[in-house]
Amino acid sequence: MKKLTILSIAFLIVFSGALMAVSQELMLPDTYSGERITVYLVAENRSSLLKENHEAFEDATGIDVQITTLPYPNLQEKQFLELSQGGGPDVIHVDQVWLGQYEPYLVPIDQYVNDPNLTNKEALDLDDIVPTIRELQNTYGDKLMGFPFIGAIRMIYYRKDLFDEYADEYFEETGMELQPPATWQEYRRIAKFFEENVDGVHGTTLMGRRGVQLFCEVMPVLWSFGGAVIEGPNGEPVLEQMDNVKPVINSPEAIEALKYFKSLTQYASPGVTDWDWDEAATAFAQGNAALAMQWNNAAPVFADPEQSEIVGKWEGAVVPGHPNKMGELNRSATFGGWNMGINTNSDNKEAAYLFIKWASSKMMEKELAAGGGNARYSTFMDPELNEKFRHYDATFASYKHTRSRPRIPELSELADVAQTAFSQILTGQKTVEKALNDAQAQLEKIF
Repeated sequence: MKKLTILSIAFLIVFSGALMAVSQELMLPDTYSGERITVYLVAENRSSLLKENHEAFEDATGIDVQITTLPYPNLQEKQFLELSQGGGPDVIHVDQVWLGQYEPYLVPIDQYVNDPNLTNKEALDLDDIVPTIRELQNTYGDKLMGFPFIGAIRMIYYRKDLFDEYADEYFEETGMELQPPATWQEYRRIAKFFEENVDGVHGTTLMGRRGVQLFCEVMPVLWSFGGAVIEGPNGEPVLEQMDNVKPVINSPEAIEALKYFKSLTQYASPGVTDWDWDEAATAFAQGNAALAMQWNNAAPVFADPEQSEIVGKWEGAVVPGHPNKMGELNRSATFGGWNMGINTNSDNKEAAYLFIKWASSKMMEKELAAGGGNARYSTFMDPELNEKFRHYDATFASYKHTRSRPRIPELSELADVAQTAFSQILTGQKTVEKALNDAQAQLEKIF
């Protein structure tokens, strides 16, 4: 909290001199003064920064903003229950994979974007948003369903200091250069080397607890091996609702991928089957692993001297891949990210629009960069931020090798089946074949 307070003070100092100009450029009129809007956000660093610093928006518009942050599972349950009962906050926070489920409760915002009384399109600059984020996070059914607030993509991180220190020893043992792994086989080889040769350092972190993080951890491996959980009638990825979807979670490619993923547990810390985001991020930040599979928004933890023992000693990289039948390297980083959207049940839709426009603007992207999860070219390319946040190049490159989970109403059921099977495999409750065959049978009842 101390860190966020310091950032808050700096934030307000910057805003005090620029608020008037910003209000005019972004079109933040005071004609909605006196209205009150409620906002739900997932409990992450970026959300906390916004919550502590939203007074600048209130000062500019006179709109009273009440922000509630909730952990992922609580937000998912509370928000959807309220929406389905005809209520909910004015501004809802939507994980991009919820778009199929939330679509009936989201106001398409194209009408506000195209309203010259509400939007300066040049200042809004939708083209500044990374195209993959616009396509997979902001858009559903060709409609703009919100603005990005927290961009998320799977990456890997590695200990640059250890790679430098043990390069010669690794070459002597393997005959290969010690460098960021391009393939999953190289990833395992490096993890094995550190697990067996360096005291106090495990090969890799893993998020092995049954849940959404395990699901997202497995998918880059599953997809790159040529597998999937479900696919379209012609073998295409399922991105939105479609007919004739078929489960394929027990395909030969999926079986090979899960056998590989399970093999990584022998080079990870004991107990990783109970780890989620926090445990895995903390382990890498404390210097306990040479490699980590993580989201891009974990990087601020690794760069924070109050939380990290490896400040300046790590680097990020694109997730490894697996050669396809043509010999080409197939990389598939799990895509994530959160939208701010407007609730169809809201009585203050235009005030809500002004808030999400402001919170996702170019100016706010830079001010909230310390919280991770950027979505705009201008932020990734900012020289000052690039010098401070060493993972930007790898994060930006990762968006060229990404794939989304199915954004369909059945996603929650699908994910529960899949992550249960993955957990059973990691904990040894079932063999890979048994777990995936059972999951296939369950999915065939859904699709």
